[in-house]
Amino acid sequence: MLTFVPDIGEEGRTILIEKSKETLTKFTPVEEEVSNSKGSHYLMRILPFITRSKRVEGVVVTFSDVTGLRDVQDQLLTLNENYKNLFNNLNEGFVHCKIITDDKGKPIDWKYLTANPAFESQTGLKVKDVIGKKVTEVLPKFDQKRIEVYGHTALTGEDQNFEVYSEVLQKYYIVHVFSPRQGEFAATFADVTALKIVEKELQVAKERMELAVDLMGLAIWEWDFVEDRLTASNEKWEEIYGFNPKKVFAQFDKALNPEDRDMVNKDISAHLEGKTPKYSQEFRMVSGFDKKERWISNSGKVIERDSEGKPLKLVGVSADISKRKEAVNQLIEEKKFSESITENSSSGIYIY
Repeated sequence: MLTFVPDIGEEGRTILIEKSKETLTKFTPVEEEVSNSKGSHYLMRILPFITRSKRVEGVVVTFSDVTGLRDVQDQLLTLNENYKNLFNNLNEGFVHCKIITDDKGKPIDWKYLTANPAFESQTGLKVKDVIGKKVTEVLPKFDQKRIEVYGHTALTGEDQNFEVYSEVLQKYYIVHVFSPRQGEFAATFADVTALKIVEKELQVAKERMELAVDLMGLAIWEWDFVEDRLTASNEKWEEIYGFNPKKVFAQFDKALNPEDRDMVNKDISAHLEGKTPKYSQEFRMVSGFDKKERWISNSGKVIERDSEGKPLKLVGVSADISKRKEAVNQLIEEKKFSESITENSSSGIYIY
C-alpha cells in the first residue's frame, strides 16, 4: 500500500496508518491534511473498502494536492492580519454602516457595523456603545441632511470628499466616503478642529496686519527673482510704483533718478549676494502710476535661496515719503534763510 503514497514524510505515513486503523474500526471515512519537508500539502481521504458481499476488506486512500490552495489560504491569513493591524493603528477614524431608508427609499438613518479604535479619539464616542445601534439612537440631534449625504454614497456608489462641522460633537472633520457594497457606506475621517482654530486665528492676524499696513500707507510686495515678476502685492504698491507685475526690475531701474541709481543697485546687489541681512534705502523715482517723481522708502529681504545660495524670492515694504521729504527740505530752507538773515544783519536781532 505505501508504495503508491506520495512523499508525505515519516510523520505523514504514521498518520496514514493510524487513520486507516480508525476507519477499519469505526467504518467511517476520515479526512486529514498531511505535508512533507518540501512544503507540499495533500488532503488525504480514507474510506472503508466494502465488497459486494458487504464485507470490509481494507481501505481506499486518495490524495489531493492542495499546496496551491494552502498557499492562497496563508496569503489570505497574512493579508487579513495586515488589514487588522492597519485597521487598528489607523490614525484616521473609520466607520462602516448600513443605511436605513423609508418606504420611498429616502435615507433616514444608519446602523453602525464596525469602527476602528481611532473612531473613539476622533469623535469621543465609544465603539462598544455604537456598534449595532442607529445613529439617531447614539446622536438624537444628528443632522438629517448629513444622513442623506452619506445615504447618497450608499445607494449610488459615488465617492465623496468634503469638510464638515458637527454641531453635535462641535468638531470639524475632513471626510472621505465610499460604498463597499450596495446599501452600505464606509468613511474615513480626521478631526481638524485644532487646525481650523489656528486658521481662524491666522486669518484674524492677517486682517489686522493688512489694516495696519493700509493705515500706515505701506506697499507690500513679493518678488520672484528668477522669473522677475511680482507674485503678491497690495493696492498701495500699484499706487506707488504703477509697474507691470512682469519684468519688474527693468521698469524699476528705468524709473530711478539717475543720481540715486548706483546707490540703489549697489545696496540691492550686496543683499542678493548675501553680504547684508536685508537692505533699506531712500530714493527718487518716476511713478508709473501718475508719471510724477516721488521719494520712496524701500526695504527688502531674500526669503528663499536655492542650494547654491542664489536668491529665488524676496519680500519687502515700500512707502511714499515725498511729503516728509518736502517738509524736511522746507525746514532746511527755512533754517538756511534764518541763518543768512542773522549773518548778514547789521543790527541786533531780538526774539521775544
